[in-house]
Amino acid sequence: MARCLADSIVWTVGGKSAAAGALRGAERVTVMLQLRRASVRGALRRRVSRVFSTRSGAVILSRVTGRRSWRSLRTDEILVLTIRRGLVTRVRESAEDQYGWDNFWS
Repeated sequence: MARCLADSIVWTVGGKSAAAGALRGAERVTVMLQLRRASVRGALRRRVSRVFSTRSGAVILSRVTGRRSWRSLRTDEILVLTIRRGLVTRVRESAEDQYGWDNFWS
């Protein structure tokens, strides 16, 4: 996935958890995604339900379920991507159940 990210990417996660906020740069985004994956030890599943795309962006709708320690997650998620010159330059990540999302990543 790192090959698809622009060096200047901005990845913004909504909410108030430790995962919320904006990360800038492909290296930081890649590390964040690796840390997320490691923290759930493979127990996070994303089932994509719809993808809408144009030359300049995409919207991905998915169902996310997971377990992390004693916490569980089940929510719909939306990723809004901006694409320039074939690279993702911006991602906005939001969950339908923001309270559940924040609790899961806190």
